[in-house]
Amino acid sequence: MEFCPKKALHLDEDEKAVWTPENCSKCGLCEHYCPDLAIQAIKDANPEEA
Repeated sequence: MEFCPKKALHLDEDEKAVWTPENCSKCGLCEHYCPDLAIQAIKDANPEEA
């Protein structure tokens, strides 16, 4: 989570990961650095609609 340049990932009060999509720049660092390989970044088929 510390690799996210926009702080789109954080832990909630129960220590569960939370993603805030409006903060996400879709850089892919979360997928690359996730130690458990639990994150899979999927590119939008039509990014103009996102």
